[in-house]
Amino acid sequence: MLLLGIVGIVFLIGINVSAKSTIVGSEQTRAESLARSQMEYIQSQPYSTDNPPAYAAIDIPDDYAGYSFATPMAVHIDEDGNTTGSETGLQKITLNVVRNGKTVYSIEGYKANR
Repeated sequence: MLLLGIVGIVFLIGINVSAKSTIVGSEQTRAESLARSQMEYIQSQPYSTDNPPAYAAIDIPDDYAGYSFATPMAVHIDEDGNTTGSETGLQKITLNVVRNGKTVYSIEGYKANR
């Protein structure tokens, strides 16, 4: 009986870990999808010369409740990649997807004034 009880406990722990992994994986996949969609949307918008650069965010679908983007999304940078306070023709875009107050996914890209 003791051996059967130990096997049962180990089995239940394995199921619990598997379920948690599935939830975290789903959260990461959804956050990545939102970040990539937002990055493409920013790339399609006209270059912003504001300081800091301002870009509109996508409308987050209802089934992504609890997800949002942290701000700021863009900063001006120089040719060495250092942050500047003035327009240089190059911007670093950093998207942090937040869910329930915690960053769950980050992505970086660049936008040039061409």
